[in-house]
Amino acid sequence: MYKDAVYVKNTMTGENCAINCTINGQQWSVPLDPANSDYAAIMKLVAEGKLTIAPADPVSSGDNN
Repeated sequence: MYKDAVYVKNTMTGENCAINCTINGQQWSVPLDPANSDYAAIMKLVAEGKLTIAPADPVSSGDNN
């Protein structure tokens, strides 16, 4: 049901703000909100060792100097 989970960072703060994952074959972005049923299910799977969430890609500052 849940697979390919990856954290997403907020570009302003650099903090994790969501989890991108595949849910039932469709791509979703799940907010880090314990009241969100998908987030709760993902965290349960992580706690059970059935799912791993990959770290987010580094956030670019946009500074090209």
